[in-house]
Amino acid sequence: MNILLFSLNTAQLWWPLGPDARNARAKAVKNYITKTHPETQADDVDVVVCLQEVWRTRAFEILVVIARKLGLDYHWYPKAGLLTMVPHHDDNQFIDVPFHETIDYPGTHKGFTIAVNHETGRLIVNTHLQAGICKCARRLFYRNTNFDDLKVRQLTQLTAAVENVYDASTNVLCVAGDFNLWSDKEDEYEAVRKLMEGRLELQDADHDNDDRHTVDYLWTSEKVEQFYSDDGNTMSDHPILWVRLIVR
Repeated sequence: MNILLFSLNTAQLWWPLGPDARNARAKAVKNYITKTHPETQADDVDVVVCLQEVWRTRAFEILVVIARKLGLDYHWYPKAGLLTMVPHHDDNQFIDVPFHETIDYPGTHKGFTIAVNHETGRLIVNTHLQAGICKCARRLFYRNTNFDDLKVRQLTQLTAAVENVYDASTNVLCVAGDFNLWSDKEDEYEAVRKLMEGRLELQDADHDNDDRHTVDYLWTSEKVEQFYSDDGNTMSDHPILWVRLIVR
């Protein structure tokens, strides 16, 4: 059974958009996944959905309809804004972990969810790494914060947690989400690549793309059959990412 994985930062920050616009975005995401992709109904794929910035209860109520329509199990980690959906199975477990180091909006924190199924051997990780902070905010609020390699330190914590439940010889592993990695930050990307490839034996699903421009990533142990990223969508300020994987 192959995997069709969707990942999207749903852009549900409380600014600059009002609640009506944010709700409209959430409904557009729901419709996009459930109505515009007939692949989600195919018998030969397992659908996985990893959404970020789902902090608000109303956004969750809209987006969770995706799981109900597609018959998926779901888990909401509201403080980290993560909504993870995986194929229904009695053995599914969800582990939420906040990052030790993170700079957040009031009432939130960055972190990750590990969806584990020991019977099928599938592990799905949904995460949202640290975003950039403008120089003015750094001077005013984060003067004593060490921003150097912060995302790499967060991923070091993530990979250590995954290693506790992951066996590369038998498990299928996907790490998806908003990595906040920009194309002009090659040193940072290379540090992340070495970490993901070296510790978890994963590849960037878009590793063949020399014009890497997306901040949203999927690292996977499986072969990529189809990779699609749409930067022109109106559902978010992030690209839609969906990948079809061939499970070994």
